[in-house]
Amino acid sequence: MKKNVLRGFTLIVFVLLLSLTGCKTDQTFEVVFSVDGSEYEKISEIQSGSSLGDLPANPKKDGFIFQGWFTEENGAGEEFLADTTVSANITVYAYWKSYYLVTFDSKGGSDVNSINVVEPATTVGTLPEEPTKAGSVFQGWFTEENGAGEAFLADTAVSASITVYAYWKFIYMVTFDSQGGSDVNSINVVEPATTVVTLPEEPTKENSFFQGWFTEENGAGEEFLADTTVSADITVYAHWLAPDFVEVVEEPFTATGIATTGTDGENPVAVDGPEYKGVFVEGRTVTLSPYILADSEVTYELWSKVYKWAIDPANGYTFSNAGREGARGVIGAEPTENKNMPVTSISWADCIVWCNAYTEMINGSEDECVYNKYQNSEGNEVFEVLKDATDSVKIEKVVADMSKKGFRLPTEAEWEYAARYQGGNPVNGVQYGDIYLTKLDSFSGATGNLNDVDACNEVAVYKLDKNNVNSNTAVVKSKLPNALGLYDMSGNAYDWCFDGYQEYLSTGSVTDPQGIVSNTRVFRGGCWKSEHGKYCTVGWRQKTNYTNSEYYHSIRVAKSL
Repeated sequence: MKKNVLRGFTLIVFVLLLSLTGCKTDQTFEVVFSVDGSEYEKISEIQSGSSLGDLPANPKKDGFIFQGWFTEENGAGEEFLADTTVSANITVYAYWKSYYLVTFDSKGGSDVNSINVVEPATTVGTLPEEPTKAGSVFQGWFTEENGAGEAFLADTAVSASITVYAYWKFIYMVTFDSQGGSDVNSINVVEPATTVVTLPEEPTKENSFFQGWFTEENGAGEEFLADTTVSADITVYAHWLAPDFVEVVEEPFTATGIATTGTDGENPVAVDGPEYKGVFVEGRTVTLSPYILADSEVTYELWSKVYKWAIDPANGYTFSNAGREGARGVIGAEPTENKNMPVTSISWADCIVWCNAYTEMINGSEDECVYNKYQNSEGNEVFEVLKDATDSVKIEKVVADMSKKGFRLPTEAEWEYAARYQGGNPVNGVQYGDIYLTKLDSFSGATGNLNDVDACNEVAVYKLDKNNVNSNTAVVKSKLPNALGLYDMSGNAYDWCFDGYQEYLSTGSVTDPQGIVSNTRVFRGGCWKSEHGKYCTVGWRQKTNYTNSEYYHSIRVAKSL
């Protein structure tokens, strides 16, 4: 009996415990989200011991940034997160921090994002990357437009939302095109400046004298100076006083002469006679060493600059003639608007001395002067850089030192090869080995012979006929160049060559021939006053005394490589 009563009591206790356990397992709670004393959202029936998984959307409040939910107000207590375990009913509170919005108005520049200054910060700390704007330079941020108000810096105190404004200054870029010289950096002219104030360091260029900056190429337009007003982006161009050089022979070249005939033959001459047959004659093989040749005659401007330097007593040069600007200029006068005409009225002796002066002036020493020796009366070579065109004893017997890299006259063979070279083009040419040379009865670069006036007029300044007279030289490079890019190899002004004249050239093989030692020297190419085309043909050879200085005698310089 007692045993049954005890068994029944135990069963009742078990049932009660089971009932109590079941009640606890089914218990739920609620979470109230409070924003500034008001219920923002309530989530109910949260199983005891579980979490929300997801929180409500962040509330918003003007001038504040939501920092999260906390178990006590003002960010006190524990932060309530999506994975916080809920074991009782609870109210959590929004926590805010105040902020001030700094808006950056770039005033037409690239976009710049705003920055929030959030307590306890009182500054932006770091300014945004500077905006960009075409034609302008950024000067900073200001509290008012056009650079007015206070400058806004990274450490400026922010106590309210604010808009700050970009301040710009106009900028004009001056680009310096050195025209083949050394590089020169551009200069920005930023308002209120209106000039570059100081010009950049002068560029350098081989064989050349810098003459300044100009608004157009080749010294045209207006000269650009340090105080020239700049009101827009501009490119200015270096003006160089020097010829451009063409590499005529890169490796030693050999040409074997061929037979010449009348004007209608395979290699025709203008008039029968040795003076019209050039130097690549039948029975003669000529080898030329590498050299370069100026693409035009020396302008009066360049001649005058070197001449003035040379006659300075400190430099010790003497000339027979001061030179003339073209055919009609005044002897020794200052260059004028015709400064780019070839120098004329200079003798062969003047050219020898001028080449040495040009070399010394460019290099700063006499080391590379080509005309650095002469033969004395005993036939021995005396080493001395020739500086006096009036010293006939030395000038008549001058020797060209072709190992030097200074300026010099071309030899007659160098001149003729450069005048006649056509490469692989057979038009109006005669084949010499792998290349074609212009026919002897034609102008340099012409597509027809001397009787084709149109073809000749394209490449040469000369008297077309007695009813169409050119009374002066022209600016160099005013006609078309030949195949090598050389101008005025026919017409405009004669080019002195170094060679002493030989009417009948020696046969056999010769290398870099220079003619004979003689007071009669060669000039080639015809000139502005040539009354008939035959004098401008590439085959015609002319001679005169080395002291003569007519108003058609000029100079074209060469250099050995």
